[in-house]
Amino acid sequence: MNSFVNRISARFFKDKAVGVFQEPHVSQPWRVAVALCVVAAAWNWSHSWFAAPRKDYQVEGYVHPAFEEVRDVFKESLASGAEGGASFSVHHQGQVLVDIWGGRADPTTGALWQRDTLSQAWSCTKGLAAVSLAMLVDRGLLDYEELVTKYWPEFHQNGKDNITVGTLFSHRAGLISLGRQISLQEYRDNWPEIERLLAAAKPAWNPGSHYMYHAFTFGMYADAVVRKVDPKHRNISQFAREELAEPLGLDYYIGLPFDQHYRATKAEYVSMIRLFLSTVLLRPERWHWLPEALFGNRLQDSVSVLDIYDDMSLMEDPELRSIGLASMVGFGNARSLARLYDFIGNNGSVQGKRLLSEEQIKYLTMPATVNASVIVAPDEDFTMGLIDAKIHGRRIAGHNGYGGQSGFADAEAGIGVGYVTNFNSVYADRFDPRMLNLMQAFYNGFSKYRALKSN
Repeated sequence: MNSFVNRISARFFKDKAVGVFQEPHVSQPWRVAVALCVVAAAWNWSHSWFAAPRKDYQVEGYVHPAFEEVRDVFKESLASGAEGGASFSVHHQGQVLVDIWGGRADPTTGALWQRDTLSQAWSCTKGLAAVSLAMLVDRGLLDYEELVTKYWPEFHQNGKDNITVGTLFSHRAGLISLGRQISLQEYRDNWPEIERLLAAAKPAWNPGSHYMYHAFTFGMYADAVVRKVDPKHRNISQFAREELAEPLGLDYYIGLPFDQHYRATKAEYVSMIRLFLSTVLLRPERWHWLPEALFGNRLQDSVSVLDIYDDMSLMEDPELRSIGLASMVGFGNARSLARLYDFIGNNGSVQGKRLLSEEQIKYLTMPATVNASVIVAPDEDFTMGLIDAKIHGRRIAGHNGYGGQSGFADAEAGIGVGYVTNFNSVYADRFDPRMLNLMQAFYNGFSKYRALKSN
């Protein structure tokens, strides 16, 4: 059963005598009916998700006097039950304007979120991968316009000879699957086989003509390319830690070390199937996804690369959390994301410290997919590894993550923003209302802040 609707049927409608539905006995209209029933159920789930009020948690941390409304909005989010535990931070040209946290770091014990709490930021980790690649381009070790085969000759297989580095890392290459499912343990323990699978993968469309989110393979290809071009042949976890996180003082890891696990949150999860259904259901303009989602293979192939894809709660395992897959296994806090994106929002330089050249900032912030047609992807465009989007009418560049995580830059305001939560919602491919409410409160105070700053 290759289509997403068959997966839905298998997950939600099992017969104890015969197992999941068998292909010959399920008509196409019945598949549609099953899928629509589940979609209807998702509507109820998505509206009941934030229903239970919580304890009156304190909001800890700092807000500049111009942004007291941000603290109030965060506190209300905790009190209403919309938020379980989170951190939120905004940096402006090296200045910390907001850095707050609160709620539960562990919903099972009630342990509270602390200043140094780490939480899984999921696909926000792709942002660190994108910046790592941009650093290699800046150093002359990689070029977005060059063919991938220049750096990785074995990549030429199955019609990939003409794929450039830029095509690969703007989600246009069609390399959404590996031909078979893998585990995180295999990714860690058998890199030669993973590299072989990546090199042998066959594009799902003519590279460059379409784009679709490479949910899991993006970080794998980033890892492979970093290992090829880095003079020290470090993996992306090591490179990002030594060249990006440590120099900038980011408390962020691609693959959480065992000795840091005690700081990490426990999370509340949304299943991938529920996530997909709610995403489509809540956005009618995305109903054109349905033919591909229900009867095609590409969405299913993309999201099922890893064997844990439909049970993300398995990521509570410290062993899995330690594996440096840059697509999703990133642990950090809002403060670190805000500091990183402060550089992106200020042309690569903050307080005299330069992270990237202005040319690389353009690659990271300018859309690369405007001349390609979308298959199934967010409504925004992709840049060289980031997402180009708008919030509250302002253009931003960054990356979202499963459950509502966000990290992004607003170049007009010159800010970097981070939001990390362990109370995962159905908002992954678009911005979470909890974060949007915080940003609205922030923008409400931004003109006041500028006025105070000018005096």
